[in-house]
Amino acid sequence: MKNNTSLLSAVIMMVSVPFFAQNSFQSMNNTMTMQRQQMSVARESQRLGQSMTSNHSKFIIPRQKEIDLFNRLLVKNQQRTIELEAELEEKKIELETSDNKEKIQKQIQRKENWLNVLRNEKKKFERAISKLEGEIAASEKNTK
Repeated sequence: MKNNTSLLSAVIMMVSVPFFAQNSFQSMNNTMTMQRQQMSVARESQRLGQSMTSNHSKFIIPRQKEIDLFNRLLVKNQQRTIELEAELEEKKIELETSDNKEKIQKQIQRKENWLNVLRNEKKKFERAISKLEGEIAASEKNTK
């Protein structure tokens, strides 16, 4: 009986040792796979960073296109300014003939505020355009 128990325990040990070894191997394999994936992600982000710094022209809008964009915005701004000035004149005429002067006065004030915002935007656009034109001129001067 003693031999049977020791034989049985030896068989159980022989069966369980490979099972534990397999689990240990699987765990180690999973860890290594996860580390490889993390290294791969790190390398990809490093490559992306290097490509952005080495070939940044793909990611930065050329200055001339920015100038064109600001010119289009400036034209839209000027159109809206003209429309607002016309509406403001209409409201001022309407104010003289209306009974509800308080309401119209508030509308006039709102339109004047928007007109000031548009004028400030126009100044910003003009400054941006002149800055970009200066940068283009400086870069052309440096390349010649």
